[in-house]
Amino acid sequence: MTKFILSFAFAAMLLLFAPVHAQFNPQGTTKFMFTAGVGASGWGIPVFGRIEIPVAESITIGGGASFQSNNQRFLNDRWNHSIIGFHGRGSYHFNTILNIPDDFDFYAGASLGYYVWNT
Repeated sequence: MTKFILSFAFAAMLLLFAPVHAQFNPQGTTKFMFTAGVGASGWGIPVFGRIEIPVAESITIGGGASFQSNNQRFLNDRWNHSIIGFHGRGSYHFNTILNIPDDFDFYAGASLGYYVWNT
């Protein structure tokens, strides 16, 4: 329970003290996009962060990391799991070619990741 409270407090601090934008426009004046959050999973509560930077007019690249832990008990045995993930990603933003206003961000992306699972 203490891990949950600490993870939640850390994520809340990141969200409270960071400027928030609903959409990211790679053609705008923003130099990067940072995302952090807390998720829900059957294997504990994941905490994650991601950053993307524009490299061309409609293309962004970035990466991220995540962490989650879980405890399992079966009869008299107990296992502690920790899962750390790293990934790289790329996105293409279709606003320019589809003539979509800057208030929206229509994009498609792909990511490739690696997870380290310790038990």
